[in-house]
Amino acid sequence: MPPEIVFDQGVGNVFVSRVAANVINKDILGGLEFATAAAGAKLIVVMGHDSCGSVRGACQNVKLGNLTHLLNKVKPAVDQVKEKQGAVNCEKAHDVDAIAKQNVINVVNAIAKDSPVIAKLLDEHKIAIIGAMYHLSTGKVSFFNEKH
Repeated sequence: MPPEIVFDQGVGNVFVSRVAANVINKDILGGLEFATAAAGAKLIVVMGHDSCGSVRGACQNVKLGNLTHLLNKVKPAVDQVKEKQGAVNCEKAHDVDAIAKQNVINVVNAIAKDSPVIAKLLDEHKIAIIGAMYHLSTGKVSFFNEKH
């Protein structure tokens, strides 16, 4: 679902960077640095969604060309949820959704850790980062500000 529709914004009112499983890399960090430091964005929203096929693929250890590299970036969230719950069932929506949320938390933390530009803006209270989950069945967004 396009963020412009979810948040009732016009085209050009939000700076959007989208990638399966909302993984982070230097290209996306560069885009976020541009959006915040140069273009003046004040809020970074890292938004996952329930029933995420990419997250389910990471949980199931899917191997498929370049997708394998992307899904490997979600593996820490799979392991963290396994540690919290004792086990995960990749066929259970609740478990996949828990992994998706943990992945959002991990990405929020990685943005601040891996970008000195964004870390400085955060320290100066010029911007904020928040995690969110989009719920496909309701169209609602849940926001959270959890660490680790």
